[in-house]
Amino acid sequence: VVAADLVTGFSNYLGSSSSWRLSIGTEITRFKNKFFRLGYAFGGLTKKSISIGYGRKQGPLQWDIGLSLNGGFNFDSMKGIDIAMGLTWLLGT
Repeated sequence: VVAADLVTGFSNYLGSSSSWRLSIGTEITRFKNKFFRLGYAFGGLTKKSISIGYGRKQGPLQWDIGLSLNGGFNFDSMKGIDIAMGLTWLLGT
């Protein structure tokens, strides 16, 4: 899976940005019940970022974890870091 996203906000308030941000990413589903994600973005508040994520499905439960380096592409040049986790219970599976 490959996806692209182009977004902008209406103001520069509370973490929103009125400048455009282009993101592109991929999800690799080569392994059964495991998902690997990679992404790259330009623009917005952080100017550039790179992200990586991992997800796993175990029965009706799916969990995800992701990491994004903002303002740089390694730990020495980054300006910030985002960490996200998600847990989903799928009904009807």
